[in-house]
Amino acid sequence: MECKLFNRTLLSVLLAMTFFVMTGCSGKYKVTGKVLFEDDDSPVTSGVISFYGNNIIGGGRIQPDGSFSAGVKTETDGIPKGEYTVTIMAMQSETVKSTAAPGFDANVDVYSFAPLVDAKYGMPSRSGLTATVPSKDYTFRVKRAQQVNVSK
Repeated sequence: MECKLFNRTLLSVLLAMTFFVMTGCSGKYKVTGKVLFEDDDSPVTSGVISFYGNNIIGGGRIQPDGSFSAGVKTETDGIPKGEYTVTIMAMQSETVKSTAAPGFDANVDVYSFAPLVDAKYGMPSRSGLTATVPSKDYTFRVKRAQQVNVSK
């Protein structure tokens, strides 16, 4: 009789622990927010945002309105509770017609890419951006990239 009671108690404890591990420890939180330029609060219109912390990397794409949704396996599955360093990489692409040298096709599209945000935001060691999950506000304000003018 004592053995059956012990087995039932052990089974109950194991089931409770399994439920806790499946629901409590592995819980992820919805992380959505905005990436804005600090000078005028206009949206960063494209790019990638990443969250680095405690052997976890998550992230998502920045949408044209500056919004993002971040997760670990997909952009919508959420991020586990914790402290994170945030990075933002944003480039603007532009298509122009080539000015080809003689003998080459001048009707070829050429793609050029220019950074939208300061390069420091792309490196975890220098970004200066952090997030605590969970939070009610995931708004990040960043500096614009300095545009380099090349003159001949």
